[in-house]
Amino acid sequence: MNLDPLSIIDKVSPIAIFKADEHGRCTYVNQKWCEISGYKIEQTLGEGWINAIHPEDKESTTNWWKKNIKNKGVSHSEYRIVTPKNEVKWIVVRVTAETSPDKKITGFVGSATDITERKNTENALRESEQMNRSLVENSPNGIVIQQLDTTIVFINKKGLELLEADDEGQIIGRATREFIVEKDLAGIGERFKEIISTGKRGEPYEFGIKGIHGTVFIGESIAVPFQWRGKPAVLLVIRDITLYRENLEKLKNSEKQLRQFVEDAPVAVAMFDHSMNYISCSNRWIKDWWKKEEQVKPQFLIGKNHYTLFPDVGEYWKKVH
Repeated sequence: MNLDPLSIIDKVSPIAIFKADEHGRCTYVNQKWCEISGYKIEQTLGEGWINAIHPEDKESTTNWWKKNIKNKGVSHSEYRIVTPKNEVKWIVVRVTAETSPDKKITGFVGSATDITERKNTENALRESEQMNRSLVENSPNGIVIQQLDTTIVFINKKGLELLEADDEGQIIGRATREFIVEKDLAGIGERFKEIISTGKRGEPYEFGIKGIHGTVFIGESIAVPFQWRGKPAVLLVIRDITLYRENLEKLKNSEKQLRQFVEDAPVAVAMFDHSMNYISCSNRWIKDWWKKEEQVKPQFLIGKNHYTLFPDVGEYWKKVH
């Protein structure tokens, strides 16, 4: 059985996953990132990931990242990348800080999702009031247009599928709040007011959506101020992210179980990333390696560099590593 957590991530994750140290330097990316960006793992580590950013987005993206490494919360950004074959793609990146027991940032873990299709759809709709019916109807995302009183006036084929409807007559004329789970109604209401008052596109927002037959799924929506037949309206681009959330939860559980397995191993075991930063280690490893008076647990070593913690490691072993 392969217990390498990075291998588990590669197999179960439908999105790109990355990790960075406390200074924001990339220490790990999975194969999905390579598929999206066209760059190899070794080309991305450290600050190599910056080379993939579109020249016009590089300054704003690096500034966002510098600001983010001081933030313990969750942050996200959308920007363009350029593959080695000169193909431009849009990605949305979400990052959260990893902290030590004393609340200090020890690193970051994040995801990157290819949203090129969604961005292309948004741009096409924004450029003209005369929607390209073929593009909209064949979009992989649900597209809904609602009036300012939240009455639905348009829904595409994918939107009907998401709401379990057979035809537009089952949806047109109804209010969008009828399809939002109760616990998310207040948040959606505030978000809608903000979009109307500012006239700006809303950031991606996750909430529960229920179909006409009662099936509930997790949706992610982008809300865009829009003109519908000469009147102000809001266009919603919706996708089902239930599978993504389920896989992310499986990933978290797999990592948690693996860490516990390693910690309880009766032998000295440690796992490192490419830069020899700790991913996990056993209690026996602490007992054999940690010679300082201070008593620590395996979690204390996570994210820290082996050579920094143990500077007496010989050059021979550094070469072996």
